[in-house]
Amino acid sequence: MLEYIIEKLNVAPNTMQKSFFEGNFHEKPRVVVSSPTASGKTLLAEVAMIKNFLEEKKKSVYIVPLKALAEEKFKSFSEKLALFGMTVGISTGDYDSSPFTVQAYDVLIVTSEKMDSLLRHGIQTKTIGLIVVDEVHLIDDEERGSALEMVVTKLKRSGCKILALSATIPNGVEIASWIDGELFESDYSVKNILKTIGVEGEAVFHDGVIRYDDVEDLVANILRLNPKNQILVFVSSRKNAESVAQKLNINAFLTEQDKLECLELSEKSLKTLPTPTSQCRKISESLKKGVAFHHAGLERKKLKLIEQGFKEKRCLRVIACTTTLAMGIDYPASWVIVKEIRRFNGMGSSFIPSLEVSQMSGRAGRPQYDKEGRVVIMCSEKDKNIVESKYLSGKLENIFSKLSSEKALRTHVLSLIASGDAKSLYELNDFFENTFYAVNYGDIEGIKRKIENVVNLLQLWGFVTENFKATKLGKRASELYLDPLTARKFLDFDGGGLFDYIILIVNSGLMPLLYSKKGESLEEAWSFFPEDVYSVEKYKTSRALNAWINEYSEKLLLEEFDFAPGNVFSSTRIAEWLFYCLAELSFIQNKTGMVRQARRLAVRMKYGVKEELIDLCSIRGVGRVRARRLWNKGIKSVEQYEKMKNEAKINF
Repeated sequence: MLEYIIEKLNVAPNTMQKSFFEGNFHEKPRVVVSSPTASGKTLLAEVAMIKNFLEEKKKSVYIVPLKALAEEKFKSFSEKLALFGMTVGISTGDYDSSPFTVQAYDVLIVTSEKMDSLLRHGIQTKTIGLIVVDEVHLIDDEERGSALEMVVTKLKRSGCKILALSATIPNGVEIASWIDGELFESDYSVKNILKTIGVEGEAVFHDGVIRYDDVEDLVANILRLNPKNQILVFVSSRKNAESVAQKLNINAFLTEQDKLECLELSEKSLKTLPTPTSQCRKISESLKKGVAFHHAGLERKKLKLIEQGFKEKRCLRVIACTTTLAMGIDYPASWVIVKEIRRFNGMGSSFIPSLEVSQMSGRAGRPQYDKEGRVVIMCSEKDKNIVESKYLSGKLENIFSKLSSEKALRTHVLSLIASGDAKSLYELNDFFENTFYAVNYGDIEGIKRKIENVVNLLQLWGFVTENFKATKLGKRASELYLDPLTARKFLDFDGGGLFDYIILIVNSGLMPLLYSKKGESLEEAWSFFPEDVYSVEKYKTSRALNAWINEYSEKLLLEEFDFAPGNVFSSTRIAEWLFYCLAELSFIQNKTGMVRQARRLAVRMKYGVKEELIDLCSIRGVGRVRARRLWNKGIKSVEQYEKMKNEAKINF
C-alpha cells in the first residue's frame, strides 16, 4: 500500500521520511513526530490520511492552530488527495454550527477551537479513524493550548488513531506517553541553517563578517551579497513591523521587471472602497519599494498580495513581520533577521522562548534557490551572553500543559458535564487523569481540588445541577463556546442604552482591546470601567466599535482609533458573535427586548451600519457602502430594491 501511495503522489521520500517508513511508523496507530521545520512532515500526514481512507474506510480530521494555515493545507490537500477519490473540507468559523461537516468529507481541516466546538455539539466520532495534530507543541500556548489538549484527550478516549506533528521539542516522549503512542525523532533538515548573533553592528559567520549601523543597513548589506536574497525581519509588534517596512528602501537591488511587478501590487493594494486608508497607503508605498509588512491587522486581500509578491513573483525582497508568520505557514526566505528578542508581557519585557526563535529560524533557506539559510539574531552587548546561551547553544524549552488555569477549567469542566462525558466528580477526575497535564506534572491532586471548586461555582451560577447535569443555560453556554464567567455576566445584564450593550461585550474578557496612547483620558474611561486597570483600552475599544456601527469609514477608524482594517474585521466578527450569544442566552430567560436589541446589534456589527440599513444589507452583494448609496437614492427596503431592479438597472 505504501509503495502505491508514494508512486501515485509522485514524490521521492527524503532521509527523514524514509527513516519513518522503514521503521514502520506509518503502521503504528499513534505516533508523535518531532522533526525540524520544513523537514517534510506533511507527507507523513498525507500517507496516514490516505491509508485511513483506503484501508479503514474512515474519515480523517486535520487540526491546525491558525485559519491561514488551514486555508494553505486545504488548497494543497484538495489537489493531492483527489488522486485517491478523497474529498476535503475546511471548517474554521462559527462555533455554533452543525457538526454535519465531518460527515460530508473524507478529510476535514479545522482549528483546535472549531473541533472542540464540534465535539460540544455532539459530533459522532465513530466515523473518524484518524486525527492529525499539526504543531502539537502549541499545547504550551497560554490562550489556545487548553482547547487543543481537550480535543486530543477526547478523541484519544474515543479510540482514534493519532499522528501528532511537531517542531523539535525536548519532551516529545511525554507527548507520546500521553497519547499512548510512540515517538519518532529526527534532526534531518532539507536545508542547512547558519545562525549567528548580530551585536554592536557585527554579524559574524564562518565565511565573513557583515557590518551594519541598523536593521535597514543590515538588510541592504545582505542584498549586496546577492540581490535575489529574500529576507524576513521578525519584530515584536504590528506597529514595529510597519515602522521597519517604512524605513527600508531597497530599490537599488530590484530589476526593472521587479519594479514593474511591485508597482502593479502597489496599485492593486489601493483598490479599496470607498477610499484607501492610511494603512492601504502605507502598504502601497512599501510594496512599491519591494518591501511589505505582515501582521494580523492586515485585511486578507492585502495578505494575498504580499504572498503573491513574495512567493510567486518573488519581486518582494523583504517582509517585516510578527511571529505569526513563523507558525507553520509556508514562507521560506533566504535570510531571517530576528530584530527583537524581548516581548512585553503585561508587566515588563521578557525574552521570547527558544522554540519560537527556532521556528522563526526555520523559515530561513529556500531549498530550490539557496544552498543554505542564514539567521541573524540581533541583540545588545549586555544581552549577548544570555542570547548566545539561550538561542544558539542552549536547549529548547520543554512544553507544558496550560489546562490548570481557572478560565480553562471553567470552560472545559462545563463542556464535559454538558456533553455527558462526565456524570460525576469521579468521572471528571478520571478524564483529567488522561490529559497531558497528568503526564506533564505526574500528579493531579492539585487540579482535582480546583475541579471541585469549579463544579461548586458552576452550580452556584445555575449552569450545573446538584445531580451533575447541565441546566438548559449551562448546556447552551457550553455550545456557544463561552467562558461560564462571561455567560454569567450576560445573564445578569439588565439592558440599557446601545453603548451599555457594547460595554458589556468589551468587558467580557473575549474582545481584543485597542492599545492606549499617552494623553487618552483615564477619568472619562473610569466613568464606564471604574477602577479597571484596562479602563482606557476598554473605553477606546468601545468607542471604536460604536463608531463602526455608526458607519465610520475604515480610514476614519484608523486615524481616530488606530483601528486597522484587519483588526476591524476580526474584532467586529467577535463582537457579532458575542451579541449573538447574548441573544441566545436572553431568549432562554425570555427577555424579548434584549433578544431583539442583541440580534440587531449583531447584524450592525457584521456590516458596520446604522439601524436603518439592516434590511438593505440582507440583499446579497450589498454591503455598508452600497446600502448607504441605495438609501440616499430613496431605496430603503428589500421590496423597493426588487421593484427598482425589475424596472431598471440600479447604478451604485
